[in-house]
Amino acid sequence: MNNALIKLHLTILKADLREVNELLERVAPEHQLEFLRKAQKMIPTALALIAETDDQELRQIVAEIVQKVSK
Repeated sequence: MNNALIKLHLTILKADLREVNELLERVAPEHQLEFLRKAQKMIPTALALIAETDDQELRQIVAEIVQKVSK
């Protein structure tokens, strides 16, 4: 991928994962499954981008979601 495309993908993915992360904090536990499924679909792409770009912000967002899931 070229740099502009990678940056665009990073920007969109970070925004989407931030939204899921925030919603996981606000919704009742019985409604979290929907957002966990969304995160589950995005995390493999996020991990691939982290490996390619070493983006620390994306790494932190993914870590926060994984920590919430692990509780």
